[in-house]
Order: sequence, then structure tokens, then C-alpha cells
Amino acid sequence: MGLRQAPAAGVDRARRLRPRRRGQAAAAAAKGKLDLRVRRFPKPYWAYLGVTAVFGVGNSTNAFLILRTHSLGASLTQTLLIYPLSNLVAALASYPAGYLSDVFGRLGVLLVSFLVFLAVYAGFGLTTDTMLLGFLFVFYGLFQGIFRLAGKALDSSFQETQR
Repeated sequence: MGLRQAPAAGVDRARRLRPRRRGQAAAAAAKGKLDLRVRRFPKPYWAYLGVTAVFGVGNSTNAFLILRTHSLGASLTQTLLIYPLSNLVAALASYPAGYLSDVFGRLGVLLVSFLVFLAVYAGFGLTTDTMLLGFLFVFYGLFQGIFRLAGKALDSSFQETQR
């Protein structure tokens, strides 16, 4: 072995002896277990994804709802207080929505959230009363709390049937 090859051989040997990092080992294990066969999911799961996608496309960003509220005459302070109130309602509604989805079924509760969504967006488009817009924001928070919880619960129930 010549002088030029000795350092390269030492580096190569050090690389082989160095333990793998935890993330690299997990990534290597995950590659071996990834199943990309989409036909293994049941048809109701694809229907759920389709309906959720339609509502996702129809759902505008919350900034547009806030701008609509402000453009109809709500003060900046009122506008800035309405949105956190909506988020608070979403957080508070999620726990009872979980209970209701356990009692009445996830799909039924998810459909109720879609009806609330429909009513709220129709109200946002039709009303010019800022007080009513405040109530609509509260109901929008109700939709978000129910939809997030029931949607994820329904999605996970489809995944459990695959195991």
C-alpha cells in the first residue's frame, strides 16, 4: 500500500465503523415498509377524501372572512376580537364533538359540520349586518372544531380497518 492510498483506506474504514444515526436507520426502515398500493383503501375512504377535497376547495382563507367583516363596517378592534373568539369556540367545541361522534357516529357528526359550513358561508355572502357576521364567526368556529375532530376520527377509522 502506497502513501497515497493509506489515508483514503483509513477514511473508508472509519466510515464503515461509525454507527448510523438514529434518523438514518429509521428512514432506511421506513423505506422498506412503505406501501404505495392505493387500491388497498376501501371505496368509502375515497368518497370521504373526495367530499373533503370539495369542501377544502370551497373553503376560503380566513383572511377573506376577516376582510369581509371589516369592509362591512366592523371596527378594527371588533374585527381583531372576532377571529380569536372563533378559534376559542373551535377549541371548546372539539371535545363535545368527539363525544357526539362516539355516540352518533363519525360520519353523521361530520355531515353536521358540513351543514354548519354551508349555513355560515351562505350567511357571509348574504348578510351586511356586522353583528350577524360576529355570530357567523362563532358558528364558523363550531364548524372548525367539529370538522377537525370528526374528520380525523373518521379518517383514522378507515385506517384501522386496513390493519
